[in-house]
Amino acid sequence: MNYRKNMFALLVAGTLLTACGGGGTDISGGSSDSSTGGTTSGSTGTGSTVTVGVAKYIIADTPTPSFQPLINGASSRVTFTVTDVAGNPVADKKVNVAFSSSVSSGYSLSASQFTTNSSGQGSIYVSAGTSPSTVYVKATLNDDSSVSTLSSSVSFGMGVPDSDSFSVSASVYSLDSAAEMDGVSTEINVYAGDKFNHAALDGTKIYAQSNGGQLQGDSSSSGTTPFCTTSAGSCKFNLISSAPRPSNGIVSVIFYTDGEESFKDLNNDGVMNSAEFNPGDFDDIKEPYLDADLSNDYISGEYYWDLDNSGAYTPADGKYHGLACDSALVAAGSCILGTVKIWDRRDFAFSSVKNITPTLERWNGTRWVSATEIDLEITTNYRVLLASTNNDDHALMALPSNSTIAFTSTNGGTPVFGLPSGYTADYVDTTDESIYAVSNLSDISLTKIGNFTSSYPVNQIKPFYFYFNVPEETKNNGNTTGTLTIQITSPGSEAATPVVYTVKDAA
Repeated sequence: MNYRKNMFALLVAGTLLTACGGGGTDISGGSSDSSTGGTTSGSTGTGSTVTVGVAKYIIADTPTPSFQPLINGASSRVTFTVTDVAGNPVADKKVNVAFSSSVSSGYSLSASQFTTNSSGQGSIYVSAGTSPSTVYVKATLNDDSSVSTLSSSVSFGMGVPDSDSFSVSASVYSLDSAAEMDGVSTEINVYAGDKFNHAALDGTKIYAQSNGGQLQGDSSSSGTTPFCTTSAGSCKFNLISSAPRPSNGIVSVIFYTDGEESFKDLNNDGVMNSAEFNPGDFDDIKEPYLDADLSNDYISGEYYWDLDNSGAYTPADGKYHGLACDSALVAAGSCILGTVKIWDRRDFAFSSVKNITPTLERWNGTRWVSATEIDLEITTNYRVLLASTNNDDHALMALPSNSTIAFTSTNGGTPVFGLPSGYTADYVDTTDESIYAVSNLSDISLTKIGNFTSSYPVNQIKPFYFYFNVPEETKNNGNTTGTLTIQITSPGSEAATPVVYTVKDAA
């Protein structure tokens, strides 16, 4: 039976009875004895009669709370109200309650029946079982099974974000003119889901902190950590260029909320059990930090975000933090029942097309070496690093997202993307890299861009090399020298000073 539909039909019937009165129900005369379920006859404005005092509807309030973490003793109260056709509460009515369908192990109701009080209300409690679940409670009049309703959902252990369902994306990552202009912004979307990849509960607060610029979320009040509030599993921030500007031009933003560490749930029950507690099989979360030396470990003195307010950097502790563990793990101290700060980090470049610093290199057959011109008699394999230079410390920064880069040559053929045979672009084995690349490896990317005629990627925050060939011309033009011109244009249509190299070949 569709209980919601049944209740709706009853409510419609009540509306029709009221409508028959030609402008509202006017109950007058008669007496009632709600303790005995007696009836009172009254009249409407046109003389039509209705019966009041007889239980006709059951109304379910929103469970309190509708979501509960799955911890020992977790429960939620569900309240039902019994009324007559006129909306008056009916006292001393027995109401049977039960789960609407079979439930997971351990879930229970505090009673199978209650009797309404003078307000026509009665409450029961839903107690959590051993695994996350969503349940519904059906309430039925004891003396009239045709009068029933279904509660709203009661959820345990779901809706709390977990670490591998927490992600961040932005419209652009390298902000045009943000190096020298205030007010340039990018929209940032944060998505949060629970361990079953359902959207996090509406109203979940996501907080953000940065080491530069300004952050705006739902709250931008002075002294308040900016936050946004999720709806359907996501919410938005804006990062806006302003002081302070980090000296390297890179603004790091962390996003965090209370949640659970993710783990490999082998039986998909949502509970961390002893067989699943294996090092490396769950997210052992540490506090976020700026990995300045690229060691993948926090080094004293590196900037970190003190999310637990301990006054010191907090490393991973080797324990699982979540809302559902078996008792053996809890007893052993391997599981900490509760939430932990889960987080994600994104870096953004406050960039510009001003102060472009190009670096040209050629392939000598075994490695990249510095070059000042393109000599087609030596090799046709070249690459150029196009970077915007920070005014403060001349750090190398990416070009603005969606910039366009055009290569044109007056000698040799049309430049095309190309990689020399044998080049690996390996960050670990750098024996084939140039001295310049190795010395700046923390500031640049070795990403192999396949098409330098398209717009600059939106997700790049580090400058990268453009790999290209200048083929021999198909028809000898009689020139031994010419130029390769690289024109960079920002998404705001600002043209950078052209980068120009001499191109030499045999006549």
